[in-house]
Amino acid sequence: MNYLTVYLHAATQPELNQALAQVLPLDDEGAVITGSHDHHLAWLPELRRPTGVMLTDEEGLEYPETEPVPGAHANLRTRHQSVVEALIAAGVVITPATPLVVFA
Repeated sequence: MNYLTVYLHAATQPELNQALAQVLPLDDEGAVITGSHDHHLAWLPELRRPTGVMLTDEEGLEYPETEPVPGAHANLRTRHQSVVEALIAAGVVITPATPLVVFA
């Protein structure tokens, strides 16, 4: 069976964690288990996107200004369509035109 990849976003990490806790296994302390033979969850660091403004560094080189992408983000690979469907129903699955972070 192939893995399904979904991109996840919520306004806050607790909100995203709550949705994930409904469909993924939890450890003894109630935290979502990030990896098993059925899934892999990657919490993402702060994502940034270009603002459309070009800046110039001290050497005269231009580079794009960036700003944080609001919210909590994670990528999930799972073997179970039911997990994907539950996360879609929870409103935390997004379809980015160009994902900033992908599984290798």
